[in-house]
Amino acid sequence: MGLGVTSVAISPSGNVAISILKPDGTSLVNCGNFTAPGECDLPALPVTGTYFVTVNPSGLATAEVGLLLSTSLGGVLTVDGSALTFSTTRVGQDGFYTFDASVGSNLTLVLAGNTFASNTLVRVLRPDGTQLATRTLGSSSGYTVDFTPTTTGLHAITVDPYLASTGQLSLRVQTQSAPFAPSQVGGQ
Repeated sequence: MGLGVTSVAISPSGNVAISILKPDGTSLVNCGNFTAPGECDLPALPVTGTYFVTVNPSGLATAEVGLLLSTSLGGVLTVDGSALTFSTTRVGQDGFYTFDASVGSNLTLVLAGNTFASNTLVRVLRPDGTQLATRTLGSSSGYTVDFTPTTTGLHAITVDPYLASTGQLSLRVQTQSAPFAPSQVGGQ
């Protein structure tokens, strides 16, 4: 899930600290301080129940904050299959795509058609959730991420737009025609 901070108005000036609490009142995540719209990534929710969002303006300030909670968008990619498009108009909404891969296969994630105005972080995750490869996209298009799975199984790709950015991006996983050196993780 993602929490979008769609608007921030503070009087007098200052910042707003936003946190998410679990149903038992303990901290799930500290989203940080906001003076302008942005986003907060939430980890997988560990228990069922009612979660709480706390909004704390600095000092004696008062604040009005717009919040938008969204589930991740996504789908299932097939290696050497068709591209899928992540498209969001909701601040704070992320993408989560899965694909099956075999250990030692040389793969490339092709990222095209990027319309996000600011940086977007794309990660390739192993079946255990640890990071295999990462790439930060600027506002242009035409990026690739080369990687070699270290385990066989269901891998994931996360798309995390920065701040209050919305837009779209297509993703395709394809087999490399020739092996590459492990140090070639990156793009064009």
